[in-house]
Amino acid sequence: MFNNRRYSRLFLVIVVALILVNTLINHQSSATTLFNRSVVISTAIPSAIATYSFKFDVPTNSTIGSILFEYCSNTPSFYGTCIAPAGLDLSGANLASQTGNTGFSIDNTNSTASTIVLTRPASAGNITSSSYTFDNVTNPSSAGTATYVRISTHNTTDGSGPWQDTGAVAFATQSIFNVGRVWELR
Repeated sequence: MFNNRRYSRLFLVIVVALILVNTLINHQSSATTLFNRSVVISTAIPSAIATYSFKFDVPTNSTIGSILFEYCSNTPSFYGTCIAPAGLDLSGANLASQTGNTGFSIDNTNSTASTIVLTRPASAGNITSSSYTFDNVTNPSSAGTATYVRISTHNTTDGSGPWQDTGAVAFATQSIFNVGRVWELR
């Protein structure tokens, strides 16, 4: 009987621990999905200087003080650790244009070589399609590999705190290739 009680307590402790871990991991469950997401890059050549154009629909009028663009080589999931793509450099990026939810500038204090933080005075977001174009971005250096960009809106002005709306896009860099002549058989 002692062993059964011991195992029952152990089972109860494990169940409670799993519930607590699940609650802590899913604390961001109120985030809404950014719809109709896309990224278009001006060149897919590794290590080239490129222009990146992002577009997405903001689904709520939650307060937006910042938008975070986090580039990862390993996963688009917001619950996994992000590994920066080799060779990527966003430190010289410029915000060339913006539409929809506007008034943003690049937060140079909180942006890094693999993350761009757009900032503005916190205000209600518009439920609309928004686009942001960055130029002077150095592409990742590895050819044939995917790069994921996690996009999240925040009510803070520095990209910190809980996510409001989230989504991810992907692109790949590729070495130059030539298309040969195609012969038709008749």
